[in-house]
Amino acid sequence: MRTRKKHSAAFKAKVPHRWEFVHDHIGYNYRMPNINAALSCAQLEQIDVILVNKRETAEKYKVFFKDKENQYQPTKIKINRSLFLNT
Repeated sequence: MRTRKKHSAAFKAKVPHRWEFVHDHIGYNYRMPNINAALSCAQLEQIDVILVNKRETAEKYKVFFKDKENQYQPTKIKINRSLFLNT
């Protein structure tokens, strides 16, 4: 059986014990599964259609809330925003 080298990251994050692994340092796993990468690539290919749909939804919200007590909050400056909170 192969032993871990003392300078490896996995060895430094664990306190050695025969039956138990206690992590004494916080570590992060920034790896992305293949399915998430595939979904992201598919969505990026359709980004223009997605953004147009979100802008249309935002316009529908604006019309719906026009005469209501709760008002739609438009931006005061002209920027290209994603409108992710509307959908």
